[in-house]
Amino acid sequence: MMIPTLIGITIVVQLLLYIVPGDPVVIMLGSRATPELVEETREELGLNDPVYVQYFRYVGKVLHGDFGSSLITKRPVTDEIVQRFPYTLFLVTLVMALAVVLGVPLGVFAAIHHNTWKDNIAMFFALFCVAMPSFWFALLLVQFFGVNLRVLPLDGVSSWKSWVMPVVSLALCNVALIARQTRSNVLETIRQDYITTARAKGCSEGKVIYYHCLKNALIPVITVVGGVFGVLLGGVLVTEVIFSIPGMGQYTLTALMSRDYPVIQSSVLILSTVFSIVILIVDIVYALIDPRIRSQFTGGKAKKSKQAALPVSEPESSEATE
Repeated sequence: MMIPTLIGITIVVQLLLYIVPGDPVVIMLGSRATPELVEETREELGLNDPVYVQYFRYVGKVLHGDFGSSLITKRPVTDEIVQRFPYTLFLVTLVMALAVVLGVPLGVFAAIHHNTWKDNIAMFFALFCVAMPSFWFALLLVQFFGVNLRVLPLDGVSSWKSWVMPVVSLALCNVALIARQTRSNVLETIRQDYITTARAKGCSEGKVIYYHCLKNALIPVITVVGGVFGVLLGGVLVTEVIFSIPGMGQYTLTALMSRDYPVIQSSVLILSTVFSIVILIVDIVYALIDPRIRSQFTGGKAKKSKQAALPVSEPESSEATE
């Protein structure tokens, strides 16, 4: 389903760029440009062609590895994406790693101490983090650690300290989401009969929780992690602007403001492709963790091969039937 999904995304982006008001040529040339120069430039760039002609021309270039050139900077879009995408990917990876490392244990802790003051405090913290906008928390971090204490740099990516505030501001909300999901799944799994059987066999509580319970409870959590990873790829825009990180978010925002069509199309396509790959990896991890999914796949293949190996009997003639 990745291929039709990506094709649909390119069509939607092309239609939105066609509908949204604003002329990139006027922005590129300035308000003092003559109508003749604007029209000549539009014709030169192919913007006067029908929308379907522009779409197929762009798709043809993409299939040959050419994402075009920026209308504003005239630089190849591929060079800009290769330069900026690692910053965004590194930021999102750090955020997800921190969110999983903190969120899963917090959810298990809350589930183990269900309906106690420890559970209430953990869930209050999670609810507070979910309700708090990440950009607002980022501004608080900038004011406290960057302006008042001056222990962390305000912008740029000159050292490892530059990543602390953006990672923490983005990870806090996702820690809460993963913790709440983990708690809910552990509470549901811990009531199953096989958990009671494991306890009856004399297994320690730690082995019951982390070996028998958590492995089965992680399936929905993996879904949340994959979805959050994709959302972060396109949602770090504000954070990258606040901390002046030269990633895809800031690059796409600048392109949107200047109606830089090739940059917008290529940025959305690259981010969508990475997100689709992440969802594909999530599906593969399902089969690695859950034996039921793996057995369904292998069982279906075995069933088909068995049916193919059976001899096909010839239909009886009408005389024999009579």
